[in-house]
Amino acid sequence: MVCVRECAKLACREPAAATVALRYRDRLLWIAGLLPERDPNLIDLCVAHADSMVAPYGWELIDERHPIELPERIPELIPEPYPGPTAATA
Repeated sequence: MVCVRECAKLACREPAAATVALRYRDRLLWIAGLLPERDPNLIDLCVAHADSMVAPYGWELIDERHPIELPERIPELIPEPYPGPTAATA
């Protein structure tokens, strides 16, 4: 049986997707991809709650999550670019 960790925010039942650490001494808010093992000293959040994290004034936010790579063109949604006039058609 696969155990899916949930977001740590109250009343949120979304699956956790990021791990957050607060380092008070260094004034650092660190966000990374979900760590394989739960750590009671860290916070697991869903995508929406991790995306909405804001560092306190004077703190640094480091987001080390990997961005989603999108294809250059999705054929069904983005039409081919218009090539413009060529010497043969101009």
